[in-house]
Amino acid sequence: MKLKDFDFDLPRELVAQHPLPRGQARMLHMDAMGNLQDKNFRQIIDFIHPGDVLVMNNSKVVPSSLIGRVGERVVYINIVKQVGERRWQIFARPSKHLNVGKKIIFSDDLYAYVNYKDIESNYIEIDFELSKFELFQKLDVVGQMPLPPYIKRAEQFIADKHNYQTVYAEHEGSFAAPTAGLHFSEEIISCLESKGVKLAFVTLHVWLGTFLPVKSENIDEHIMHEEYFSCTEEAAQIINEAKANHGRIISVGSTSMRVLESIMHEYGAIIKCDGMTSIFIKPGYKFQIVDMMVTNFHLPKSTLFMLVSAFSGLENIQAAYKYAIENKYRVFSYGDACFFERKM
Repeated sequence: MKLKDFDFDLPRELVAQHPLPRGQARMLHMDAMGNLQDKNFRQIIDFIHPGDVLVMNNSKVVPSSLIGRVGERVVYINIVKQVGERRWQIFARPSKHLNVGKKIIFSDDLYAYVNYKDIESNYIEIDFELSKFELFQKLDVVGQMPLPPYIKRAEQFIADKHNYQTVYAEHEGSFAAPTAGLHFSEEIISCLESKGVKLAFVTLHVWLGTFLPVKSENIDEHIMHEEYFSCTEEAAQIINEAKANHGRIISVGSTSMRVLESIMHEYGAIIKCDGMTSIFIKPGYKFQIVDMMVTNFHLPKSTLFMLVSAFSGLENIQAAYKYAIENKYRVFSYGDACFFERKM
């Protein structure tokens, strides 16, 4: 398929700059036939049945956005991923002064040296003189949350450290939030559990490759980014028991879906495991485990838009997005939610 097949016009004013309180966003429900309903997110409780399983990504976002100085020049840094014991890939703006050997000072006790730079691709690696654990401790103090570039504010708010994190976040390692989970409050989760819905927690650390644009006109030529994932014995048991008893598997977000479908693709069953995944879910993909998904509205021509198009059918997703735009749903990370059933 061609990249243009996944393009659409999106009014800039629909891009949410601030979140609503958890559970109060709108939710667009689409069934397996493509029928649409306007709901409030809290009404998701009505659609999920006893014996169903919500699979949630418990990765925790690292406050990895930094303001540094190279000499007298200010530079804005986002950590992308770890590439060595004390070496990290970064995005930087401006990057022209970040030559190999330059020292970037972030605070009195946090600094790094540029180790590698590819001028053509603007790929940059820096070395911190800290272990990963020590670095994350420092980032908790001096770092800001890595809000995506379409959230355009003069500054962050202290509340972003809470708002851009799921209430069940546990394992530090993400450099962008698994945003579908941001809608769930502790009260909604408690109501679902009281109803007999099971929760299964997996981990996928979201790295900033998520935001890299697809440049290949033929999407089959796109090289997907890698991300670390893990699934515990407890999560595998909950999912397998539900499936055996005809419960539905509901993925909270594309990250949870990528974990589940990666494991099924590799092992043919959900088992305890961990590793790296670069699975690219696009139209034509045969889903093996996920029945429904909670997600947000995604960018045009993105791999995430391709994933939901594979799940619910490209024509259905195009119709859903057209409806959402006409009805002024708020989009992207801090926006409204979707609850999609898999196209049969």
